[in-house]
Amino acid sequence: MKQQHIQAAEQYMRKTHQHDSSGHDIAHVLRVRKRALEIAQHYPSADPYHIEMASLLHDTVDDKLVDVKSSRQALFAFFKEQGVSVMDQEAIIYIIDHMSFRKTKKVGTLKT
Repeated sequence: MKQQHIQAAEQYMRKTHQHDSSGHDIAHVLRVRKRALEIAQHYPSADPYHIEMASLLHDTVDDKLVDVKSSRQALFAFFKEQGVSVMDQEAIIYIIDHMSFRKTKKVGTLKT
């Protein structure tokens, strides 16, 4: 089931970014995913599913690119449609909300 979520997230991202010219295009997101999964290998407690989902979806709700309110609503509708558990949604959104290089954010520990 989780592999289906990842495939659906990639399709969702591709649809969202298909016409992007800001540098936050599909190639950028795929590079982020690759690097995030490489880094995750060094952290045994990291959940590769959460990391892959967050890396694929991070720019679909980026305030530099989209209207955050409507984009987050669309993302939560996507989660519901795909049957992503509330616990997984929270973990994915936590990662997205705390992965910015643009803003200094205090990162806590994700409790799973």
